[in-house]
Amino acid sequence: MARSRNIKPGYFKNEMLADLPPLGRILFAGVWCHADRDGRLEDRPRRLKAEILPYDDCDVDELLQQLADSPEQFIVRYEVDGKRYISITAFRAHQNPHQAEKALGIPPPPGAPTAPAPDKHGASTVQAPDKHSSSPAVSLNPITDSCNPSMSKKPSCRTYRFDESDMATARWIFDHIRQLQPNRTEPDFNKWANTVRLMREQDNRTDDAIRNLFTRANRDEFWQNNILSPDKLRTRWDDLDLKLRINGNGKSKRTAGPGQRHPADTAAGVF
Repeated sequence: MARSRNIKPGYFKNEMLADLPPLGRILFAGVWCHADRDGRLEDRPRRLKAEILPYDDCDVDELLQQLADSPEQFIVRYEVDGKRYISITAFRAHQNPHQAEKALGIPPPPGAPTAPAPDKHGASTVQAPDKHSSSPAVSLNPITDSCNPSMSKKPSCRTYRFDESDMATARWIFDHIRQLQPNRTEPDFNKWANTVRLMREQDNRTDDAIRNLFTRANRDEFWQNNILSPDKLRTRWDDLDLKLRINGNGKSKRTAGPGQRHPADTAAGVF
């Protein structure tokens, strides 16, 4: 089933995409609409041609291979248990799927990392923006929640604003939460990123300060189960900071035993 996806002006200025034939560029955008929330789909050239380029005389299998062979490697074509799949390399860096959208259960490419590479703050759950793109993964343009009743029981039309670093911090926070609560469902990342922006712009908190306080809370036996969102971090900031200082910066109570590494220490780059 095809899904609605975002396309930004920078897509048309991407120099690596410009090396591909026009139909290859159209196909790449069309593939996004047929990928699941993880950016994966079945590698079925004939079906994709019927869905994306039904009126054009072209070899979709060859166009897909050009996308895979590009120096930017826009897609990865792979096989698992005799079935062929496609993974869009930077899908989550440019798309923010609706929180109600479900993955199709397609396995990742063999050898794909199970955890994202650390960033300068210690860890990140969002891929870096395409270095050849003139548009970041998320922008300062307002993003409006879906008002499609079929996607949510309680449709909302609230508008959020945030930039790329706000989204990265929001995903970073959730990554840390999931290390302690692996089964926790994904939140509304647009809302989380908007709260991070409010902490920066209205509360004068720096990105480093936000991550630092959350890391300290995440190490504390009590606070790690109570500070589970940027909104909670924002509303409890002063009280949380004071109590963690009294308790020793959140290092006095740890769930890890003697000689063991606490997940927050590992993620934050302490070890």
